[in-house]
Amino acid sequence: MLAKQAATIDVLSGGRFELGLGAGAFHDGIAGMGGPRRTVAEARQALSEAIDIIRASWAGGPSRYAGQHYQVPDARPGPRPAHDAGIWLGVTGPRAVRLAGAKADGWSVSAPYVPPPRLAELGGILTESAREGAATRTGSSGSTTSCA
Repeated sequence: MLAKQAATIDVLSGGRFELGLGAGAFHDGIAGMGGPRRTVAEARQALSEAIDIIRASWAGGPSRYAGQHYQVPDARPGPRPAHDAGIWLGVTGPRAVRLAGAKADGWSVSAPYVPPPRLAELGGILTESAREGAATRTGSSGSTTSCA
């Protein structure tokens, strides 16, 4: 449903929408709204699966997905985005930043969560994983943008 909503907003805005996602760092708030309480590793894996499902939906055809956290037996996508909408991740740990480099189009960083001294380290992880991810993706430039 999120992929359909995001694509619709992109169409209505004339191609000016980018999707921001996170792994769910506020576990109590998620559980308080009826969502699952996941470990950090489970949340990161669920985020990776969500990215795969969203990209499949945006590709325009029917799709199926069977993951550890999400099951999509027969998705019928809605509209395709008006442009190649990006997925930006707001993540902070080294493993999650590696996921951003591998699967996302950008990394959104907040200084209270990633102090400036850690930016160089995490930026290096992001760049390395973007290059590795580009080697396995077709049609990707291998660049991932960061926004501090």
